[in-house]
Amino acid sequence: MREKRELNVPAIMLFMFSLVAFGLVASFIYLSLNGLDYTEEYQAETAEIKESALVGNETEFEIVNEANLSDSQEEIVRQMAILLKLYNLHEIPYTRTTPKIQVFIDENPYFVEIKKGEIIIKKGETFEKDIEIRTTSEEIIKMKQDEEYIKESMVFGKTTVKRVASDFVLFSKGYFELYQQVDFGI
Repeated sequence: MREKRELNVPAIMLFMFSLVAFGLVASFIYLSLNGLDYTEEYQAETAEIKESALVGNETEFEIVNEANLSDSQEEIVRQMAILLKLYNLHEIPYTRTTPKIQVFIDENPYFVEIKKGEIIIKKGETFEKDIEIRTTSEEIIKMKQDEEYIKESMVFGKTTVKRVASDFVLFSKGYFELYQQVDFGI
């Protein structure tokens, strides 16, 4: 007669735990690399930004340098966020930790928060930032005229990007995709 083998409960539990852990890690990596793409939703606005840069950049430059800097610079921050496709950043999977980018334009602080493709801009500083971007109004106007200028501006130090968050946080919020589009140099 055959002998009955005892079940090795600890080994089975370890196998089940390993399987669940592997599934969670695999899904976390998948979600980090494959966030939703909101490019179509911003396509019309991107075209409008480029068109306005070609038509009347002198007028726009004058508006930026007037006393009403706050409103025009918030619009410039929005346009920069759209040009850099920051709307495609996402929360860390399984959390509610949203991407936050600190932006300084002509030393005026703004921060951008991305919530499900929506670009939220606030004046001031945040202490929970992932990256910090420093640039000038003139540089953003040049970026609007030529998307390729973004890389040039960063290479020559006219626009700087400083990484604040860890590689893990940046990866899990979708910055990896942005690295492939724009060489942030971080």
